[in-house]
Amino acid sequence: MYATTQLDTLVFDQIRMSLDENKITCGVFVDLPKAFDTVDHEILIVTFRIVDKLNSWFAINKLTLNASKIKYGIAIYGILINSYLPVVHGHLISTCLKLTVEGLRMGSVLAQVLHLLVIALNHYLGTLRPLHYNSIMTPAKLKILIALLWTLPFSGLYISFGSVPGQGYQSPHCSNCHFYINGITFRIVWAVLIFLPMIVIALVYAHIFHILRHRGKD
Repeated sequence: MYATTQLDTLVFDQIRMSLDENKITCGVFVDLPKAFDTVDHEILIVTFRIVDKLNSWFAINKLTLNASKIKYGIAIYGILINSYLPVVHGHLISTCLKLTVEGLRMGSVLAQVLHLLVIALNHYLGTLRPLHYNSIMTPAKLKILIALLWTLPFSGLYISFGSVPGQGYQSPHCSNCHFYINGITFRIVWAVLIFLPMIVIALVYAHIFHILRHRGKD
């Protein structure tokens, strides 16, 4: 859920940082709206109108927008703690505080990815079983889902930061963060947590696209 200018800036910054670190860089862009232009728009309207009337759909989408705002707020706070105060004003920032801010930053990224995954699954459920949607996605289930979307990413990261013996929160003044900075296991787990939901999202919308094309032919 980004504006075009925000996406341009985000992609440019990621490419620039990767090139500065001498990493191999590539980008994959999927134009889902263009693909859905080949589907009969009347089928799209009928399908998504049923879902749009449901309070849970609006609640999840609103939370995703909020997650995006929180992510940017945490990013600004991270720049303030890691760059502005130490460099401009010469303030010494606690390493534990820096690690905590990094957990907030990474947690907000993961939370946003999970929100997008839930929206995709919500669309899939509304497309596949629109008449049974209300009985499946009840307000109680929605509250539990929202709570998990916000608590699991942050709690999981902070548990990992404090569970490695002699590192992270268990090291003196959080001075040893080798598992996070150079540890291959942490990087693999993090990559799976980010890219696996993205793959699922792409497959879900591809199946929705197939279903709508099939309905349009019928």
